Amino acid sequence: MLAEGWPKEIVEQFAHASARKWRNAQLEKIVGGAEVLSPELFARLVERLQRAGTFDIPIERTQLPSGEAVAYARAADTRVWPMGTHVWIRDLTLIADRLLRAGVSPRFADRAATGKELLMSALTLMATPAQLKRMAAGQWPHIFLDSRDNLTAEREEKWAHKQDAWQMTALITLRAFMDGLIDRRDLTAAHEQFLQAAEPFLMAAKYWENKSSGSWEEIEEVRSSTLAWETALLSHLESLDAALGCDALRALWPRESATRPADAALIYLLQLNTAALLFVPEDRAGREQEILGRLATLDDSVTGGIYRYRGDSYQRVDFFRPDIAQRLTEYYGSTSGEASSAADFAAREQIVPYGRQAAWVHPVWQLSAWWGRRYLATNEVTDQLRQHEYFRRGLRLVTGDNEATVEPGEGGAAALKEITPWRLPECYITLSLKGRDVIVPSPHTPLNWAVAEAIDAFSVMEKTLSPR
Repeated sequence: MLAEGWPKEIVEQFAHASARKWRNAQLEKIVGGAEVLSPELFARLVERLQRAGTFDIPIERTQLPSGEAVAYARAADTRVWPMGTHVWIRDLTLIADRLLRAGVSPRFADRAATGKELLMSALTLMATPAQLKRMAAGQWPHIFLDSRDNLTAEREEKWAHKQDAWQMTALITLRAFMDGLIDRRDLTAAHEQFLQAAEPFLMAAKYWENKSSGSWEEIEEVRSSTLAWETALLSHLESLDAALGCDALRALWPRESATRPADAALIYLLQLNTAALLFVPEDRAGREQEILGRLATLDDSVTGGIYRYRGDSYQRVDFFRPDIAQRLTEYYGSTSGEASSAADFAAREQIVPYGRQAAWVHPVWQLSAWWGRRYLATNEVTDQLRQHEYFRRGLRLVTGDNEATVEPGEGGAAALKEITPWRLPECYITLSLKGRDVIVPSPHTPLNWAVAEAIDAFSVMEKTLSPR
């Protein structure tokens, strides 16, 4: 059993770490005190971040045994299971969507082809014979696949597959088709079979009362964030069965679930314009404000990041401390192992020390993009100010010089990991060292989903700064 506390070399590494309002001093200097970015300042930012590789998402390509080509991005820059070994359909699909749509922006036009390739790959991974067989039998398809030897999903992967990921793939595909970003000729027969299976599967699962693990892959509950994707999908298919989801969403609004009053996944309800499906026009702005009010309770005033929800134990203070990491690895197979059952969720809560929660990066960029799209629709200065406020917060979270963090090594041992500057972490975590809280990037840096959300926010910012 590892001794409690941090090893001497970790304590020494961070002995002189100081608090940073901006992680990247060069970026702070470029932005200065501007509340609203000028087109010139924005252009300078884009050039600097592109030169630094901030927007880079490494793409890996392979062939399935059937001969079909697939491309994917690892969740993060790590080789540790599962973040560096598995493909999440949710991450893959959202990255694809953000790149595909950013491709209409002159500065990100080169991303469209990659976005399309990734979306077609997500469809292919959801439409393998094993996946279609599961759906036909009423079993949830696998949305967590080992990139080393199980991209076809033939082997059972122990994970919380009952969530929102494949529904995202189906809806984003249909929207891309309607918006002219992909063509019917891009779809294979298996792709179409998957898309056609969506509605009967959801109805057989009684989606309006189905308990899922949601985007955070935790305790199963009826979740607004999952329902929002499913209801939007059925509405897009012009199915009358979308009414069942609408009723369930109204009953939960503005909560994420019966036990979760506020959750960063509620951002999906804003992105999907769920209020327009549920409420009469004169009530929609007020209903969206209810969601925004819940999200505001999740702000981390120290970093500018956003909590997933209050009380989150994942990557909480000292999460990667050797004795804690060892216990988590023994229990879950990894510090990032699945904790979707009530017993596993409660066990993690007991193992991880109480204290500062992880402050996440990608929701900040999501909100900047949402406020920007709202500004494009309303031309209201208050919406523009909120877009720029979240944009600045996102920039504050870009890593700076001399950053380091802790990554679990063999058996939970702590290994120092240098963090490249100008990168976007999954979140910022806390190490409690001799009574001092030291905030560092998560070892999952960069998180490719966060990079894609930043690209989306930048492409929206470019539109709002352009003459209209």
